[in-house]
Amino acid sequence: MNSLFRNALDPWPLWGLMALLPLGVLALYFLKLKREPVEVPSTYLWQKSIEDLHVNSLWQKLRQSLLLFLQLLLLALAMLALLRPGWEGDRLEGQRMIFAIDNSASMATADMGDGTDRLVEAKKHVLGLIDQMDSDMSAMVISFNDEARVMQGFTDNRRKLREAVEKIQPTARTTNLLGALQLADGLANPGQVVEVESNVAIDVGEGEKTTLYIFSDGRFADVKGFSLGNLDPQIFVPLGNADSKNLAITAFSTRRSEARPEDRQAFAQVSNFSDEPQTAVVELSHNGSFLDAKEVEVPAGEARGVTFALTGVTVGQLTAKLSAEALFATADALAIDNTAYAAVNDTTGGRALLLTPGNKLLTTALATERIQRYADVEVASPDVLTTKEHQELADNGAFDLIIYDQCVPERMPRANTLFLGTIPPSWVPNLEMQSTGDDIDNDTGDAASASEQNGEPTEPQIDRVNNPQIIDQAKEHPLMAYIELGNIYISATNIVPDVVGGKVLIESTDGPLLTIAPREGFEDAVLGFEITRTVDGSQYPNTNWYRRYSFPTFLLNTLSYFVRQSQDGLDRTNLPGHSMELRTKSLAKELNVTGPNGLKETVQRNEDGSYLFHSTDSPGYYEILEGDGVVSRFTVNLFDGQESDVGIVVAGDDDPNDNIEPAASVRIGHVEVKGSASRPARKDLWRTLLILAVAVLLFEWYIYNRRVYL
Repeated sequence: MNSLFRNALDPWPLWGLMALLPLGVLALYFLKLKREPVEVPSTYLWQKSIEDLHVNSLWQKLRQSLLLFLQLLLLALAMLALLRPGWEGDRLEGQRMIFAIDNSASMATADMGDGTDRLVEAKKHVLGLIDQMDSDMSAMVISFNDEARVMQGFTDNRRKLREAVEKIQPTARTTNLLGALQLADGLANPGQVVEVESNVAIDVGEGEKTTLYIFSDGRFADVKGFSLGNLDPQIFVPLGNADSKNLAITAFSTRRSEARPEDRQAFAQVSNFSDEPQTAVVELSHNGSFLDAKEVEVPAGEARGVTFALTGVTVGQLTAKLSAEALFATADALAIDNTAYAAVNDTTGGRALLLTPGNKLLTTALATERIQRYADVEVASPDVLTTKEHQELADNGAFDLIIYDQCVPERMPRANTLFLGTIPPSWVPNLEMQSTGDDIDNDTGDAASASEQNGEPTEPQIDRVNNPQIIDQAKEHPLMAYIELGNIYISATNIVPDVVGGKVLIESTDGPLLTIAPREGFEDAVLGFEITRTVDGSQYPNTNWYRRYSFPTFLLNTLSYFVRQSQDGLDRTNLPGHSMELRTKSLAKELNVTGPNGLKETVQRNEDGSYLFHSTDSPGYYEILEGDGVVSRFTVNLFDGQESDVGIVVAGDDDPNDNIEPAASVRIGHVEVKGSASRPARKDLWRTLLILAVAVLLFEWYIYNRRVYL
């Protein structure tokens, strides 16, 4: 009641006044009857007396006294105004406002006082502020997660602003405040506007001072290198509770068993975002059928993993879910991270291609039964590089691995690669042609001598040396597992150049001999020396490595690493809202994708042969279809510890994440915006009540003077 009424008088005098004033008005009406002596015939005396008794009855008197009701209403309004009724709300600041509302995954946390989630509370705050706007005020509504969206541009129409706020829905995306600030800055601090028809930039002058409201749970990193400009003041309203708890599955994937590579395992990671140890039960199902369940103890603030064997599991959908009992015991506040999804694709029959001018040592080593367990290795001449069929296959990712023996492609394929004796064109600027073994002078090893002698333009050269000595190797890398390179003789080799992100696997006295580097989701390995060289149409060994056990082991590692990596990548997951490049071996012009909602979307093939899918907002299981058949599968999961850690940090508490500011403040550029749970402002109704009382008084005066009786 104290929040609803604020009395102008002390309680006892106020209640006494409220009780006595109506009684006084009623008493006046009862005492108002005046009788004048009138001489009448005696035959009418008793009839008049009886009628007078009826008139003096309480109900008859009140029934015909509209003035009495109006006066009582006037007194009621006046006394109610003295009580100063009203409510507590947020204080509206400024004439021009931007309301930025966070609708990321963590805003679905149901930890507000009435059991609602944070987004509902944020919208309630903003609607209250909109109701306070005067006719000369304007506002804009922005929703933001990892991207920002204008829900309603600047307007003074409160109805449109309310509708824009109501349209904001929760998402499964992560949080990035920078996008919302950049969007707000572009509208609040305009510099130039480009006229569409003339394409001329027009100066629009300085922007107006704008108040920025940020409604969020506040767990995002500092925004660095950003100037707020006209966005002043800034008001941050943190939403949520510091003691909110959450159990979350923060990782879920499939992988090959270390003991039996032909079998798979499922790995799930459970994180405990609370201040007490929790017991979680992870339930695993395949295509909706229960498979297994395991219990895991998770210490406070830590994560623990659990592994499931997938013996006999075929393609389809895997689902890991936290049991309801564990969630109830934890008082779990966020539901979206209690379930995780993984796709199981057919990984048998990987595809590899060897392009060689006739290297029998390679073809023999790649024809073993163990190699065939990983992939079917096709052998072709480098001449196929110029055919349209091969280019389409390479551009569409038809191969898991392509081995280029003494040859290079015109453009890099959509596949993992291994180069033997040649360097990828992308690793050397302006390199259009790399010499093969038959262009190499056996004495000097000069790869450019043949071109120079024929009068051809000299291209940028790769350093080539004779008889290098291996001095180091990266044994920790899977390509170099179980490989010993002692007493290896190399006649001549290219020195592999440095490349961005590259890792040297074999180092010699003259420089790197084997390097691996990432490339747009694939990896390229480059071995500087050839296994055999062709001179005058005859093949000669360039190294004695082929005689060592480590050589077939290296090829086995190559197939195991690249093909398995490519196949395992088919079971990958994606973050909500992030575009995904679909990997298939299809050459179709379009593919169809069905998501968790059952809707089918068509994806067109790009010029580079890739398929880019954008509709990944919903966590769950997706299928890629060509015609009516499923060619591949993938999943979308939240897997973001920052979103799952729903307990906001209040001022004064130590934050375990160094890059996260407490919810009590947000740092934007060099400005620290302190959080405020509310901007208190009293919304009083006494003025409205007094206006109504004056209106009632005027109406009562009109009736009294016109002798109007209703």
